[in-house]
Amino acid sequence: MRVRKPRRKVHLYKKADFDRLRDSLSAYLPEFTEQTANISVDHTWKGFENKLKSLISKYIPTKTL
Repeated sequence: MRVRKPRRKVHLYKKADFDRLRDSLSAYLPEFTEQTANISVDHTWKGFENKLKSLISKYIPTKTL
């Protein structure tokens, strides 16, 4: 019996829209700066990480292998 590897997502960076990703991050900077003025480093990182993951899923296509 052959054991199958679990399916996974692979980002297709060659097809990514880095210009729009960069523009979206730049547009987010004032909001990010305002939100993080009085919160901990951990919360600041989580907020940035969530935004970045959201933009990556929006502007970098994936393929399931």
